[in-house]
Amino acid sequence: MSAAQASWRSVPRTLVRSFRWWFAIGALLTLSVLMVQGGVRELLDGAAPGSGASAYLSFGTTIVGGGLLAGCLALVMNRLR
Repeated sequence: MSAAQASWRSVPRTLVRSFRWWFAIGALLTLSVLMVQGGVRELLDGAAPGSGASAYLSFGTTIVGGGLLAGCLALVMNRLR
């Protein structure tokens, strides 16, 4: 086993579980904000003809970004505690 694998396996399961939980919560909250603002309706009704898959890609990265923000913030707050 290499040193990189050993260091990854030494991460406590509670940190991984906490990150996964807050990632999911952050992604859901981002999706709910987009739904309130009407972004989902615009995406489902049809984006501009020239946008193609970029509208879906932008939408997906926004949701994943919200999840990463919440997950990383939870890890930082846990570390400060």
